[in-house]
Amino acid sequence: MTITIDQFNEVLRNQPFKLENQLIKGMKETGFQLEEQAKENATTYPRVYTGRLRNSIQTDSIKMGDGFGIRLRAGGQGIKGIGNNPPADVNYAAKIEFGDGQIAPRLFLRRAMDQIIKTKFQDMIDRVVARSFE
Repeated sequence: MTITIDQFNEVLRNQPFKLENQLIKGMKETGFQLEEQAKENATTYPRVYTGRLRNSIQTDSIKMGDGFGIRLRAGGQGIKGIGNNPPADVNYAAKIEFGDGQIAPRLFLRRAMDQIIKTKFQDMIDRVVARSFE
């Protein structure tokens, strides 16, 4: 669906909360896609489908001034535990992502961002705008 700038301005003027709510939903959907892609990227080499690194990958909604965003992260403090298990820091996540001289960078988070932004982000924006007219 393509809209004119006048139609978009009308959406912003007459339906700011509807557009914002749809954008928040769209960003959360994108966050789930990012998390899924990052987990897949983290398990391709070496091929591991379980483990602390994979389980530590998550997205969070964050407040940014008057707006919001999505943060994709792995390892570190604040990672949710599974069941009754306490959270476990994955201190080596940064070394796996960026490398350390002995380990080549895997860029599992960066590749997920690139893959999702290139393939799905524009579709999400189009859906958000279309839903705001409903």
